[in-house]
Amino acid sequence: AAAAAAAAAAAGGDAPMSSSAPAAAGGSAGGSSSAPALSEESQESLTVSTSFGTISEFYFMSLRALHAGAVPAFKRLGQLDQQASRLYAELRTLQKTGDNPAGVAELEEAMEKLTSQRLCFEAHLLDPDFSGQALRLYLLTMAWLLRLVAEGQSAAAGGLKCPDG
Repeated sequence: AAAAAAAAAAAGGDAPMSSSAPAAAGGSAGGSSSAPALSEESQESLTVSTSFGTISEFYFMSLRALHAGAVPAFKRLGQLDQQASRLYAELRTLQKTGDNPAGVAELEEAMEKLTSQRLCFEAHLLDPDFSGQALRLYLLTMAWLLRLVAEGQSAAAGGLKCPDG
């Protein structure tokens, strides 16, 4: 029965809870469990969902997508800005000396490519709708976490504790 429940859980369905499930999940090495055995009727009607609700799944997928996509893209935009600053300083130095016209042309071409990349990143990342929605999601997450910390501090025991400092 435990193998069937594990197979159903791996397939993403609802796994029926059996009397051996508590022992397998966190019971002792001998296989005995301190939890009372469930009757045959309650075993059939009791099911445990193997997934979160749809809203929770979308919430955590949205956070993961922002963390995996937008955060590295903003880092890359910062790197492009730094690289553009260095190239611009180097280009101004070469233009002042006038010694290497081929080097100036090469740096101007590199600056043009870098500028087009930077403008593409800015057009997507600094879109008011995208940045507004991302900010709202992060503010919601921050408020939720602060509420968890506040509840943990007001509770006598357990809950999340705010780190000192």
